[in-house]
Amino acid sequence: MEDLTLSEVVPLWITAQSYAPTSRKLRELQARDFVAAVGDVRPAEVGMAEVLRWWATLEDQAPATRRSAWMAMRGLFRWAGRAGLTTHNPVELIRAPPEPDHAPNAVTVEELGRLWRATPDGPMRLVVALAAGAGLRRAEILALRGTDIDRSAEPWLLTVRRKGGRTQVVPVESSWLRAELATVPRTSAPLVEYNADYLTTAVKRLMVSVGIENRSLHSLRHYFCHDALRRNPVNRVQQLMGHKSLATTGRYLQI
Repeated sequence: MEDLTLSEVVPLWITAQSYAPTSRKLRELQARDFVAAVGDVRPAEVGMAEVLRWWATLEDQAPATRRSAWMAMRGLFRWAGRAGLTTHNPVELIRAPPEPDHAPNAVTVEELGRLWRATPDGPMRLVVALAAGAGLRRAEILALRGTDIDRSAEPWLLTVRRKGGRTQVVPVESSWLRAELATVPRTSAPLVEYNADYLTTAVKRLMVSVGIENRSLHSLRHYFCHDALRRNPVNRVQQLMGHKSLATTGRYLQI
């Protein structure tokens, strides 16, 4: 193990994280760019000079893109340290760009009503219901299976595959989401068989068609959080959203 180079370590690290397909692809691309900049060396051989060379290649990228890459490579070296492949984390010598401090871009109740009335029956209607009625992310929606719905409990429960490979059971408290889930067969097949990029584009086009500008599929998740905060304490909403940090949930109080 100690002789493994970065190109050999990266697949092991990614597999160990149990990423959703979209996140896995992003991490693979970020790791590829890192290896291209520092060389295919052992993790223990990566020092400050190599990390600065990689960081310079991101100079023209948006702060959010640089932050995402920094967090990914920091995670890679933390995992490598736990695996005994290195004793230091050179990425942590660089200060990451701060997380953007802005209020989430949620749809309004009126906008959601327009979108719901315009959404045709079928998978797309289920997507809107899962995002706005349970606050699921795109990757979480695409990972859902019919067997993830527990209809024996009250309220019904959904087993959700969160970011970072975490699994969480969340309640189905929305009556209109429950109505959509009632038609889903109890099989291991995906609830929604869309490509991730197609899904993002399709939802955005549907929104634009009913006059909802500058919103996205994720705006429906933001709506769910805002609505949930009206009825629940913030720590409860943190659990429903799958946020690791209470501060992340607190941002929605700005809306």
